Amino acid sequence: MTKYSGPTQKSRADARTSFYIGGLMFLLMMQLQHTALAQKSAKSYQNAKSKNSASKKQLPQVQLGFKTGINFTTVDAGESYNLFENIGGAETTYEKDYARKNKPGIQLGFIAAFALNRNITLSVAPLFINQNFQYQTAYGWTNAEEPSNNTTLDFTHRHVLQYIEIPLSVKYHFLNGSFRPYVEGGAYYGSLQSANKTVQSNRSDNATGDIPVVATDEQTIGLEKAFIKSNTGLLAGGGIRYDIGQVSSLMEGSSDLGVITITLGCIYKYGLNQIVDQNNRYSDSRSLYGVYDTFDNMSLRNIEISLGCLFTLKYKNTSK
Repeated sequence: MTKYSGPTQKSRADARTSFYIGGLMFLLMMQLQHTALAQKSAKSYQNAKSKNSASKKQLPQVQLGFKTGINFTTVDAGESYNLFENIGGAETTYEKDYARKNKPGIQLGFIAAFALNRNITLSVAPLFINQNFQYQTAYGWTNAEEPSNNTTLDFTHRHVLQYIEIPLSVKYHFLNGSFRPYVEGGAYYGSLQSANKTVQSNRSDNATGDIPVVATDEQTIGLEKAFIKSNTGLLAGGGIRYDIGQVSSLMEGSSDLGVITITLGCIYKYGLNQIVDQNNRYSDSRSLYGVYDTFDNMSLRNIEISLGCLFTLKYKNTSK
């Protein structure tokens, strides 16, 4: 089995991935520094808690934290494109077989939340996300006079698209305790950072009439130019949040960290635009002539499951 990589595309994509993850880790360190503000806010929380009347409670109003999780991507294929055309009148189709179950991707990012009141919260969560999808194509030729003389080509196309996404959503929380379910809805914008295709091919050649030839090959191709840079869509979902009360700091001599919120959510993302660049559909010779493939029009669908942790920076009074 041989491997092929585009001259620099994959290495550049890996470098970009390391850069974005490193940037996120840097921001996480800044978040830890920011806990000083949370500690100060926690002091005000304690003071206000002792001074407020019994009819008032403290509500985490501004929170900042991080999230991570996995996502499952599927493709909604539109108009089909291929490199072959029937010339003998045979009713043969060359449509791709899209997988309904793909390898899960990963996501890593931050959350900023602003509570309008006890039930409604605005949330923005910039994140780095991998989206994986695959499909299969197959082509064959058979000698009409000698059916045993035939050739078949099977390809499995695996794609990894990396985006920086900015989702903006409104959450509505139920109940008033520490354990609170919620539903959410909103929209998102994604900026493409890299795109790679790994193709595994299997060839069976019986056309010579001699010993059949079977060969397997795999190659990776960078395809950033094949896709447009933006991906927009709508999102909807729900989850649960748990507000932990005053959390003690591990640092000697420091005050409590304040209210920390743990979230577990699941959302569905519906891509509104098709992501293939129609001006570059036939521009990559490695994809066209190496594996006989070009992209259909397609948009992305995602189910995301994430776990988050938020630190409270500011509180407000609210009625019970």
